[in-house]
Amino acid sequence: AIDVESWLCQAFEVEKQLNWPVAPLTALVDAHPTESGFWLRADPVHLQLQRSRTLLIAAPALQITAAEAAALADTLNRHFAGDGIVLKAAHPTRWYCTNSEASGIESPTLTALAGRPLPRAQHAGRWQRWLTECQMLLHEHPVNQAREQRREPAINSLLLWGGGEKPAVPGRHFSHIWSGDPLAAALALQSGAEC
Repeated sequence: AIDVESWLCQAFEVEKQLNWPVAPLTALVDAHPTESGFWLRADPVHLQLQRSRTLLIAAPALQITAAEAAALADTLNRHFAGDGIVLKAAHPTRWYCTNSEASGIESPTLTALAGRPLPRAQHAGRWQRWLTECQMLLHEHPVNQAREQRREPAINSLLLWGGGEKPAVPGRHFSHIWSGDPLAAALALQSGAEC
């Protein structure tokens, strides 16, 4: 058994880089250009600390609006401008991140991340600091204060995964794809299949 992201990439003959390059592929359906450089998905999530575990609520369940996503991303971009980190909220639930030092990050598929929320990287300390600062900025952000007043889960962290450079999609085995999954739609778009 393999996870759905790995299966989809293999079915379309996408070459595995250090990771399966989900981020630059799904960016296509979000009309976000990733023609050059290494991109990560930086999906907004809600982390809830419990007695013996951490519960993660993924972006689709948070019902994030485009305005909320834009406001949060703007704050993070202004704060990290000096670090060369660029965050793009191309879709309310699918954000993208790039940095000149990001190419050495091992960031597995979303399914494979269970139990390991941080990607492994050559400069792991820097990325840990970045995520910690993100969490602090998100915690006190007016968007999250308003969400908490409405009794909605705060967007209090980012999940980094699916990093890579834009790959070729040589597999032309399907004429039609029936799926609401962004990766499946992106692979269909790249291969010329109708989605």
